[in-house]
Parts: sequence; structure tokens; C-alpha cells
Amino acid sequence: MASIKLFTDPSLPCPQRVHLAIHELGIAVKIREISLKAEEHKSAEFLEMNPFGALPCLKDYSFDPPFVLYESRAIARYLALQYGKGRLMPSASNLRATALFEQAASTELTSFDPAANRLVFEELFKPRFFADGDGSVDKTLIENLRSRLLVVLNILDQILGHHSYMAGEDYSLVDLFYVPYMHHLTTSVWPSALENRPHLKLWWENMKLRPSYIEITRRSLLGLG
Repeated sequence: MASIKLFTDPSLPCPQRVHLAIHELGIAVKIREISLKAEEHKSAEFLEMNPFGALPCLKDYSFDPPFVLYESRAIARYLALQYGKGRLMPSASNLRATALFEQAASTELTSFDPAANRLVFEELFKPRFFADGDGSVDKTLIENLRSRLLVVLNILDQILGHHSYMAGEDYSLVDLFYVPYMHHLTTSVWPSALENRPHLKLWWENMKLRPSYIEITRRSLLGLG
């Protein structure tokens, strides 16, 4: 029986980061799906694990008391460090590689995600899941977000002109962090986003060949696009 339990909704982008990492690392994890529609994330039991009421959340029962962690990127890092046997993250003894990894991770978190996250929500999730309320999109916001994201995509294309992956020549968690929103951008929200960005486009084509992406897509965890 798996000693790790992931509380998740695998149809959502943030939990998908962890699902991708789990698949890449080959870790046995028990999945406990949380229904947002039933507001299970607002239950006292769940809020005790994550007071923010957000998914995903992890419990590692190999510790006493169980180790609890929330935030998708933190969970992915923990799984790689605790169970990854040196995969998906640089060795802590390699300070330069670690610094470049953290630089690339910060770029995804502070530059790509704020624009891509809001754009996907506004163009895809909002009209699809909030149609019973005010599901209308904000066209001015969309235009501004696309302009912001164009700057980021151009810089990422330049970066990938120097090495194969986001943090260097080694495939890492940082590449996985981009996948959920890049998937939605390229499949439905903005299919032409990578045009005239050959290095970024090549990186994405290689990402789509990864067994983790193929499996997650096959299981429809990324099937909203």
C-alpha cells in the first residue's frame, strides 16, 4: 500500500503538475479525488491540511505524524528530493546548476504563470464553467494578457536557443511546471502562440513526446483543451 496520498482534482492545472512529476518519478501514490463541486475542499478535515482550501495537498504516512504539504511546486520538489533518487532536480552539491534551476523555476512562477494562468481562465475556464453566472469574457483583459505573454514567450524562445530545457541541458521539474498551461494555450486558447518561436516550439514538441504527457493526456487529465 502506498504511504503517500495525494488529495487532488486531476482535471485542474495545478494538481496536474504533481501528477506529471509522480509519473516521471515512478512513485506509488494513492489518489484521493476532492470534489470542488461538492465543496469538499471547504470541509474542516481538508482545511486542517490546507487552510487555504486549495488543491493539491499531500500526506506522507511514512512519517509519524504524517507529513503534510500543499502547493503543487512544493509537492513536486519534495517528491523529487525525497523519492526521486537524483531525478528531475540538480544535486544540491552542484551550486551553479541549483541556482540555474531556481532561476528557471522563478521565471515560470513570476513571469509565465501570472499571464498564462489568467489568460486560460478568462478564455477557457470562465466561459465553460461559469456560464450559469457571468461567464462573459473580458476582451480588454485578454488583449493585455496576450501582450504580456508574448514578451515572456519571446524571452523563453531566446533562452531555449542556448540549451535544450528550461533550466539547462537536463530535463527537470521546471519543464513540467510549464506543461498544464502550455497545453491549454497551444490546444485551444491560443494555438498560434508558438509560431515564429522555433526553439520554444521544438521544446514543446519534445515535451509532448514524454511518456508522462502522453499518459496524462490519454487519461484525459489534460483533456480540457
